[in-house]
Amino acid sequence: MAKLTFLLGLCGSGKTFIAERLATQTGAELFSDFLQDHSKNFPALVKNLSSGVDCIIDEWIFYSQILADLVNVSNLNVEWICFVNDRASADWNVVHRTNKADIEGHLRINEFLSDVYQYPAQAQILKITRIDAG
Repeated sequence: MAKLTFLLGLCGSGKTFIAERLATQTGAELFSDFLQDHSKNFPALVKNLSSGVDCIIDEWIFYSQILADLVNVSNLNVEWICFVNDRASADWNVVHRTNKADIEGHLRINEFLSDVYQYPAQAQILKITRIDAG
């Protein structure tokens, strides 16, 4: 049985940071920025999961559509790791991280999503930690 792990949270919450470490530790296939290239990523995700390969998606909101599209994948175990909705800390990380370019866009996403962001009931909740930019 393959496991699909979703990491959910605002921009700057630490999704990619945790996802990369989790993929390294477990050998799971990481799908980062899944929706930016959905036409390529979705068939690869289905192939991996159908073959029993664990996968990780770091996503911020569209997980329900991804799950709906996976309805034909049998024996799928879904795990949720979600970051607490702490906009101030997430925004601080967006401003201070060095590996992302679209600071203003990510701040706007956080402004829009922080009031509507919801977690699945069975989610493991993590606190957002402010990164050390130095």
